[in-house]
Amino acid sequence: MVEKGVPTLNLIIKNKFGKNFEANLSITNILDPDISLIRENTNVEDNSTLLGEFVKDGDVTLREFNRGINLGLTLKYNF
Repeated sequence: MVEKGVPTLNLIIKNKFGKNFEANLSITNILDPDISLIRENTNVEDNSTLLGEFVKDGDVTLREFNRGINLGLTLKYNF
């Protein structure tokens, strides 16, 4: 099984305001790309019960999914 490389883009912003306050914003996985788990086929016939058919040539996609976008907001006060 092969997991193809996926691009990621993250953003982190830190902002101090006033004497004691700090606000942080973080956004991870902004692009939210499709992730594919692939089984490489080496040109051998395969009667897979998962697929229910003969596979002769080409790679077989076992699973595709997205991880989603994560958003975080933090407000800090320093004494």
